[in-house]
Amino acid sequence: MAFRSTRARADAVGELRDALWAIFRGELDLVILEDAVDPAWMAAAVERVETDAARFPWTPQESAKKPHHEQMMVLGQTLTPVSGFDIDMGAYHARAAEFRAACETIFGIEAQSLEAQVIRLLSALSGGREVFLPPSADGRGHYTPGTIRRLPTGCHIPVHCGNFFLESPGYAHLRQTVDVVDQLSYFLPMQTPEAGGELLVYTLAWGDPATPKLPGMDLFDSRAIEAWDHEAFAPAVGEMLVFDGGRYYHKVSHVKGARPRLTVGGFTGFTRDHQRVVFWS
Repeated sequence: MAFRSTRARADAVGELRDALWAIFRGELDLVILEDAVDPAWMAAAVERVETDAARFPWTPQESAKKPHHEQMMVLGQTLTPVSGFDIDMGAYHARAAEFRAACETIFGIEAQSLEAQVIRLLSALSGGREVFLPPSADGRGHYTPGTIRRLPTGCHIPVHCGNFFLESPGYAHLRQTVDVVDQLSYFLPMQTPEAGGELLVYTLAWGDPATPKLPGMDLFDSRAIEAWDHEAFAPAVGEMLVFDGGRYYHKVSHVKGARPRLTVGGFTGFTRDHQRVVFWS
């Protein structure tokens, strides 16, 4: 199976103006928007992040005792914690506000803000639907728009699939208003590594009876999936990639070289009536 992927300029999407719906419906798998953002805007953001890293609340993904330059670090919190499924939603929304404030320092405000750029780009593919960041259950805050991930040399993101996480407690409120099954994933490279760090998308969908399982467990075997057919994608700084990350298993390959891989991204999908587009992480 070959993935149905395509490219288009962000200011001239043409027939891809409803690409988010096409991906959600399984009619398209992946889109890369070229000239999505100014690479100089991203370079300035990377400089702020890298030269003053201690200013921002990074979370180590392996151990607080392990040096930060030897493990993946994440700025912002997702609905699915690093370990386990339990989540304190009050703390999550507090971290969301913290991340949004950090992004104003990193990326800028108003038209130059991260949220404004993501809304602009997703709107180009939304078929004219409104794109918005969903509010919290109490209406006093919002979900986080994304996370920044820093992968130094030797690090990777293991095989996973968005649909695997949908029954976690963090999705309880979002499930009431958003059609979260087969959610889409989006990301923008902030800095690409010297080698490696590609997005590998496997030709294996969530729920496929052929999915290899760990012995005696109803849990997918990530090592066996890594032997599956896949395609590699490496968007450039200035581009945005959107794909069916809820449906297809995928991973990020090991980063090689001295330059870390930095990305910002999250998830996107439709409200339950399919009339509006939301994004979150």
